[in-house]
Amino acid sequence: MKELKLKEAIKNMIDFIAPTSVEYRNFVINSKEVKKGDVFVGIKGVKNDGNNFYKEAYRNGASLVIFDNPYFYKEAPFNKVLVKDSVEAIKSIGKWKLERSVAKKIAITGSMGKTSTKNMLYKIFSNQYQTHMSYKNYNNELGIAISCANMEDEIDYAIFEFGTNTKGEIKTYAEYVRPEVAVVTKIGFSHIGNFKSKENIAREKFSIISPNTVKELWIHEDDEVFLDKKALGTVKLFTYGVKENSDVVLKSVSKIGNIYQFELEFKGRRYCFELRHFFKHFIMNAVLAAGIALNEEIEYEYIFEGIRSFKPAEKRGEIVKFDDYIIIDDTYNASFESIIAAIDSLDEYEVKSEKYAIIGEMAEIGEFEDKFYSELVDYAKKKSGINFLFCGEYFSSFISEKNLKFFKNKALLYRYLEKIPEGVFLVKASRSRKFEEVVDYLKQRGSKKNVI
Repeated sequence: MKELKLKEAIKNMIDFIAPTSVEYRNFVINSKEVKKGDVFVGIKGVKNDGNNFYKEAYRNGASLVIFDNPYFYKEAPFNKVLVKDSVEAIKSIGKWKLERSVAKKIAITGSMGKTSTKNMLYKIFSNQYQTHMSYKNYNNELGIAISCANMEDEIDYAIFEFGTNTKGEIKTYAEYVRPEVAVVTKIGFSHIGNFKSKENIAREKFSIISPNTVKELWIHEDDEVFLDKKALGTVKLFTYGVKENSDVVLKSVSKIGNIYQFELEFKGRRYCFELRHFFKHFIMNAVLAAGIALNEEIEYEYIFEGIRSFKPAEKRGEIVKFDDYIIIDDTYNASFESIIAAIDSLDEYEVKSEKYAIIGEMAEIGEFEDKFYSELVDYAKKKSGINFLFCGEYFSSFISEKNLKFFKNKALLYRYLEKIPEGVFLVKASRSRKFEEVVDYLKQRGSKKNVI
């Protein structure tokens, strides 16, 4: 259990009826997820007022409830706090925890592989040190604050993920967390509709080094061209990739079945690793994670095991095996580059069954949609070993041919899928397109054997 000192941590407190020091497990904003010892925070949303769910939170074992609605605060029993604004309260608590912590902080942003790299780093570092990692996709203002508030009182490393779709967000998050190590995974075209150019995206990502606490910046070798070296100041730059002049160099990749073995070089020494997932692009995330860990002098055995035991987060390449078919659930998000990478991995996947790539639309690409969709369809034509099933309003203008079929909506896609008795199905689309519904449809078609 952790300790919360109300008067020190909450800057906008109006009233409280509770001990001044409260033991807690975690801060939670969904009353259904509250467990014994959690602090429930009621937040006013667009449709619902979270304050209204305090009774469920207490029933589930909340040790404290934070309100910003006086009406519900008055109704509630003992162990309660009233604040001006619940989001600002969480932010002040998170900042309080950060200021008290001696943990070395690592912050990760980028267009592709943020969550995978974060999870790999956690797997590696937690083998040797007390390590905290931001929860799931908690990479926006509120999520980062909750992640900070939920840090253990005594840890050695804290790893955070920063997401953005608007100018200025990364700098704000970095100045809140004040990391020592800043990491920018490969920069791509995610949110290009908002930022208008890859250069603007890179500028936003590199603003992660704005706090004077940052001592190291890790970036992909291809993105060095976007970096203003003058802005680095005393920050030490590390690059990773395949070029010999990079600090961490991927030297070789081999494949045994659907297991990748790869070798990298760092500071003149070579290290071998094993990745047990068929997504080949995870290798570069692993190269980055290994380089950071080696630089922190983590034992090689712990790094090896951390990468070997890595499994992707939910809906980010999650593999589900059934009697007659395999589903690769990659429905959390989809940028142009990540779709191409997933297609390449499916193409190399060693399996006897027919392969199907169910591809939905991308989000936040604005005026670039004609370019990206045309290039994507042209790329698919070259992959004759895969049956492509494109689904979405935009694809209704295309004409089906050879290994490409186009469906205006999911209902039409489902009719086609009914005729397919078995196969390997990659399902990928932007989160807003809700293609987890397609995954659920496929799951209902057979009895699950196992999840790997």
